[in-house]
Amino acid sequence: MALTLAAARRAVETERCETAAERDGFRRFRTAVARADTDPSRAPDAPAPTPGADAGVTRARMVTTVQTPASGPPNSPLARAYRQSVMTAGADTGESVAEHLAAELGPDAAQTVCAGSLTPEGRRALVERVDVALDTRDSFVSLLDRERGSLGAVERGCRRVRSELGRVRS
Repeated sequence: MALTLAAARRAVETERCETAAERDGFRRFRTAVARADTDPSRAPDAPAPTPGADAGVTRARMVTTVQTPASGPPNSPLARAYRQSVMTAGADTGESVAEHLAAELGPDAAQTVCAGSLTPEGRRALVERVDVALDTRDSFVSLLDRERGSLGAVERGCRRVRSELGRVRS
């Protein structure tokens, strides 16, 4: 299906706005992670994310089951911060906080955030994961900016051709 230039420009602008909003949400979440209290005696069922492991899952979202406390949905301060920053910035996917976290940052990061106990090592690893998500979105925004420039160049070329055709016809 071919798009008109106007439709292509709208699609690029929509995607750029959504991606920039997600990036801003991850920036707010990163701040929350950096400010979060750490618990050196964290529960053994909440493994700290391994730096670099599953990093880059933002390129292809994966669906993973994450164990959450039996009391219901994760309600740790970091889980709330994630919901309020990242999840409100993007399109509603219908995922739980744990599912969204696992898809974006990896299942071990989701477990750490949902369990609500963060060690200094876990914080560093989580910040690294968030930085990967930020870098991915920054790169995609840059790509969309280049695409926007390309569409603008095509539009200008089309206007010149139309102008020349109008001149030749008259």
